[in-house]
Amino acid sequence: MSTFRNQIDEIKSKIKISDILSKHVKLEQRGNDKWCLCFFHKEKTASMKISDELCSYYCFGCGTKGDVFTFYTDYLNYSFNDALKELGKKTGVEIRYSSSNNNSENYKKLYEILDISSRWFENNLFIDENKKVLDYLINRKISKKTIKEFKLGYSNNSSSTLYKYLKNKSISDNDLFKIGLIKKDKNEKIRDFFYKRLIFPIHDINNKVVGFGARTLENSNPKYINSSESDLFKKGRILYNLNQAKEHSRKKRNLLVCEGFMDVIALYEHGIKSVVAPLGTSLTIEQLILLWKYCKVPTLMFDGDLAGKKASIKSALLALKNLNPNYSLNFNELSDGNDPDSYINKYSKKEFANLLKQPKDLSNFIFDHAKNSFPYNTPDQKIILDKYIDDITDQIENSKVKFFYKKEFKNKLFNFFRNYNPSKFLRKDDKLKQKINNLVNLEIFSFIATYINHESLRKDLVEDFSKLLIENDVLKKTIDVIISPDKINLPSSKFSDSILDENILEIINKALNVKIYRLFPYSSPKYSSKTAILDIKNALKIIESRLSNSIEFDKSYKVYKSESEILNWEELKNISYDIISEEQK
Repeated sequence: MSTFRNQIDEIKSKIKISDILSKHVKLEQRGNDKWCLCFFHKEKTASMKISDELCSYYCFGCGTKGDVFTFYTDYLNYSFNDALKELGKKTGVEIRYSSSNNNSENYKKLYEILDISSRWFENNLFIDENKKVLDYLINRKISKKTIKEFKLGYSNNSSSTLYKYLKNKSISDNDLFKIGLIKKDKNEKIRDFFYKRLIFPIHDINNKVVGFGARTLENSNPKYINSSESDLFKKGRILYNLNQAKEHSRKKRNLLVCEGFMDVIALYEHGIKSVVAPLGTSLTIEQLILLWKYCKVPTLMFDGDLAGKKASIKSALLALKNLNPNYSLNFNELSDGNDPDSYINKYSKKEFANLLKQPKDLSNFIFDHAKNSFPYNTPDQKIILDKYIDDITDQIENSKVKFFYKKEFKNKLFNFFRNYNPSKFLRKDDKLKQKINNLVNLEIFSFIATYINHESLRKDLVEDFSKLLIENDVLKKTIDVIISPDKINLPSSKFSDSILDENILEIINKALNVKIYRLFPYSSPKYSSKTAILDIKNALKIIESRLSNSIEFDKSYKVYKSESEILNWEELKNISYDIISEEQK
């Protein structure tokens, strides 16, 4: 049997590297040699020599050298294993991997169990009793074709649990515990790990199921859960959908990173297929390295809320530390309340594509967040920002990258301070009307949230709400709809499902938001109804005088903005120095 090294040499002996390169770059013959423009740096005269005899290339301009395998990995963004498989197919060389027989057989068995489970989940989605789950996906504008491509499923079947189904196939409890498909309840009884949840199979880069993500469709927490860690499933080392996205990223030469499963699936539905998601919020170093294997400058587009912004900053700082020449990150920032799924469905694929064409590079993204989080009115304040820039750039490991990024940040800092005019950032009097209108909306959002969350107060609030003089037509219509007699006794958990008008549903979703609860505590479902009725009655009485008080407005509006849209200096500093301290451990 040939060794692994022999197989690589056999591939090289059976392939002409000039044939491979000629499909991507123009070759010219000089005597007995072939030459081309280097594909790793810009030049006008061909300085790269190609040797079919050695199956190699060498650039006399930049010193880049390699063989047919490095061409696939460095230029075409293949992983080494994928390059090996592709070139093996082209040359007819069968690739054999050596491995420990015991581990190999054991892992093979676990992969088979996960595959059987995935098909069980998938079949459940299409039985009559689970029609509401399928309808949920269809209502989210996900087609059956896409549902099947992602092998989505559901973890409930009245005829059997997954545990019973697998036990009937003589699969041991030990193996099921190993891959996190079962658990013990408080009475030590074995249960399915996933119960009544929409299932997202998670594949490794070789297209094998290694675990599952799961979303509840009921009003319960946590909303999402993943398989527990196992020998096969390490969530910090996996990117959802990379098994499919890697091929598309090679063609597009880009890879988009979003937060969640549904973001990936919604974009895929619209034809944007080079998209992946981490199995948490921010990226890990392992996931970042994995991204860079397939795309040199991937783009992050996390949710537009505060959590998404924090995750983006954390990912940016992690990337900054680990940068190498030609590798970086770009960023597309969404406005508050939007995620990629909602954005593309609310607007269009064309609008989304336009957004993708306007990313921020890594240095601008980090610098903009830093300068927007802190005042710079005194020399001491400017020194603090300057030291912060020094601290984060000092962490860059590559000396060449560190030199140029330090210089770039210093230039940005100098130009910013030179042009900085504090008066430009002050709010002008002619914006007061707009501010008041914004607060009116926030107040009404709090009334809507209170009415939905506190069922016992509805009869007491109907008359007051009906008298509200609201200029905004959609808000007025929303109030009219929620106080209609047919919804007076509707449970809070089913309120959103009863709304058919998308504009009204959007208003309700904005109202049922933690940011509204923070600004108007009485609107929260956790707030005492007895106290809430007093607070909201008082708010209804004084709303006119409250809104005319610009001082009170500024206080409330600034709190709202600071909690919902931007990172303040302390938050940015904590994230940044957490990254630094983690790396120094």
